[in-house]
Amino acid sequence: MSEPKLFTWWMHDNRPLSEWLETHVLRRVSDELSDTKSVEEVDAFLTNLSSIVDRIRPAALEAHSFGEYFEGDGGWRPGRRPGESIKQSRWLFPVEMSGDLEQLVCWPDKVAVGVKPVGPRSGEEPTNEERRQMTTPAPSADDVSPLFAQMTSDTFLYTPAYIPRPGHKPALYFTFDVTPEDIDVFVDTPAFATAASARLNYLREMCSATNAQVEAFVAGELVDRVADAAKARRDGFSKVERIRTSLSFEPGWSAPAPRLAVPAAEHGEGEAIGDIERQDLSAADVVDLAPEGGERLSKATFYDVQRVIGAWASGVHAYPRSFTKLTEDDLSCLLASTLNATLPGADREVYRYNGKTDIVVRAEALPGGRSSEPVFVCEAKKLGKSAGPAVASKALETQLLTRYTNAFDTSTVLLLYMSQSEFHGPRDRTLEAIRTVEGYQPAPAEDEQGAVEDWPVLTFLRGERTIRVCIAFVHLPAD
Repeated sequence: MSEPKLFTWWMHDNRPLSEWLETHVLRRVSDELSDTKSVEEVDAFLTNLSSIVDRIRPAALEAHSFGEYFEGDGGWRPGRRPGESIKQSRWLFPVEMSGDLEQLVCWPDKVAVGVKPVGPRSGEEPTNEERRQMTTPAPSADDVSPLFAQMTSDTFLYTPAYIPRPGHKPALYFTFDVTPEDIDVFVDTPAFATAASARLNYLREMCSATNAQVEAFVAGELVDRVADAAKARRDGFSKVERIRTSLSFEPGWSAPAPRLAVPAAEHGEGEAIGDIERQDLSAADVVDLAPEGGERLSKATFYDVQRVIGAWASGVHAYPRSFTKLTEDDLSCLLASTLNATLPGADREVYRYNGKTDIVVRAEALPGGRSSEPVFVCEAKKLGKSAGPAVASKALETQLLTRYTNAFDTSTVLLLYMSQSEFHGPRDRTLEAIRTVEGYQPAPAEDEQGAVEDWPVLTFLRGERTIRVCIAFVHLPAD
């Protein structure tokens, strides 16, 4: 049988129950605390702590059978004459158990135990000659401690709960290995019942000692340590929330409403439009002009859009498990709603979800707009673990730079959801591939810096058309 032996000297010396309680029970409860993400969730955890602790169930005997007999399966016993071996049969007694049986694979080391470990210590096992001498004289029906019980006293065996046994509950076993002579001598005596009763009493004592230590740990040290950790975690969330609450803009502050650039023909001398794309220039220093014959999004509005998408991405990063299961279409719908709800002046649906992961703003949706030209496009792609750079380059080439070149000057965002567990290496390789797409206009890094750190704004030329592409990365690891 492959099941581990229980209650041995090795277990006594090497598997203290206190270590198991520390590494398994405390960690199990601490993992549940680690799943809390707010003050409210920690409070709910503390409220339910008693029920969480109650799930740690003590081991208990439920039922035992009168044993099963396996002829010839008990190995060999030395006979009374030198060189003689006697074949044994095995009585197997299963004892069905309930509760957390892994507790019984350890030795209770913080409470008094009324029994000693079973079997000899390692290195103290009897030799074959000593075992032969134990068989002399012949068994007697008057012997209250028959030899078969002594010679198999170390065979408490354990079948773990995770090993499926159809029709049976998890069980412990003890065995008696007997010879035909044993059966003949003890068949009409209480020897077998007395030996079995002694084993059950031993098992009850071990369960009692183990449960006493478990219950003392759970009711005392476990509750105290987990409660202290929960209060510290709650305090941390509370401080974060206080800081978050303190971060607010002045009452009079608001972002400008989305708008188009001023047509060149309508721009008069000294007239200017605020533009926050270059932070070293004041509003009075910047003139944002649309190309002759075309319309385009204001640079200031494009900057605001990047900033809002960046804030939205930060929220996605905070709860990756919630967002990673969503499709590209679902994520685009959420982003379009965020843009319309966040940027002022969007009393109608300026940022329109266009299907196929696109978010489009057409000139006619903004004040003064006359055409249906797309002046802003956001294309989203989920990148796999291997083909990310190729997918990103293809989306840029076939969708952003080709489908939308009817506009003279289009502002775009290529929003890339990175599913790789490692972020920076795949991000750099993707950017390198994007910069090889036809029409890319190299520029110093500072000139390509957009509103969000590490989201560069690249410029591509297609004939007379200019397309500005913000390459936005959102890390949504798949595992």
